[in-house]
Amino acid sequence: MSVQDALARQRTLNRETADAWDLFASHRAEVTRLVGGAASGLRLGVLGAGNGNDLDLEQLVPRCPEVTLVDIDVDALNRMVARQTPEVRSVLRTRAPVDLCCLETIVNASAELDPLALAGPIARAIGVADFDVVASTCVLSQLIDQVRQRLELDPSRCLAAIQRLRRGHLALMLRLLRPGGRGLLVSDLVSSDTAPELLTGVSHWPEVMVKLVAAQNFFTGLNPFIIESSLKQDPMLAPLVGRVALHSPWVWRISAARAYLVFAVTFQRKS
Repeated sequence: MSVQDALARQRTLNRETADAWDLFASHRAEVTRLVGGAASGLRLGVLGAGNGNDLDLEQLVPRCPEVTLVDIDVDALNRMVARQTPEVRSVLRTRAPVDLCCLETIVNASAELDPLALAGPIARAIGVADFDVVASTCVLSQLIDQVRQRLELDPSRCLAAIQRLRRGHLALMLRLLRPGGRGLLVSDLVSSDTAPELLTGVSHWPEVMVKLVAAQNFFTGLNPFIIESSLKQDPMLAPLVGRVALHSPWVWRISAARAYLVFAVTFQRKS
C-alpha cells in the first residue's frame, strides 16, 4: 500500500461513515466524557478527527475555547466543520492534510529509531503545540492497518514496524502537550467478528478485555496493557510521562451484527 493508496482508502472509509452520527452515539458519549473530564479554558487537539463522529463538540466548546482538528482527509474535516453551529465553528482550527502515519519512514526505519524524532516532522506539519489536551480518537488502529497491508507478507517486519508506529504516535501526543497537559488515547481493541460475545450485552467488559488479551484475540499492536506499560517503562517515553490510567472499556455497537470493544488510556506529560 502506497501513501496515495492509504489516503484513498481513508477517504473512502470517511465517506462511508460521514452520516453515521447516530451509530456513534454511545461511543461518542464515552469519548466526550473522557475529554471533558478536566478544567475549563482548555486548548484541545484531536488527532484523526475525520468526520467528527467521535466527539460532541457542542458539549466540549464551553470547556475548550480552542479546538484543533488534525486529519489526512481535507474533505472529511470540511464536511464536519460545515455541519457545526456558528458557535462551535468559531473555535475550530483545522490542520489537513497531515499524514499521521509516515508510512515510508515507519516501514524502512531501523528498530533503533527514536520515537520523538519520528514524531518531529508530524508535529511540525501540525504547527501547533502546547495543547492542554491531545485526544487520539480511534486513529491508531487505522494507521496500523496501513502498515499491516503494506507488510502482511513479512510478519516479523510488520510487527516491528507496527511497534515503531505505536511508539511514534505516543511520542507525538507527548510532543504536542504542554508540561502538565493530558493525553487521551482511544482505540478499538477487537471486533465481534472474532469476539461474538460483544453482541450479547455482557456488562463486565474489563474482565472480557483481560480474557481476550490473554487469548491473543485483539488487533495487532493494540494491547492496552502494553500501551500502558510503554508509557510507564519505555526509556524514551517514560521520562516525559506522569500519571497513567487505563480506563474501563466499553462496547461500541455499530449495527445489529457488528460491535467493537474500545479502550482508553490517559496520561499526563510531566511538568
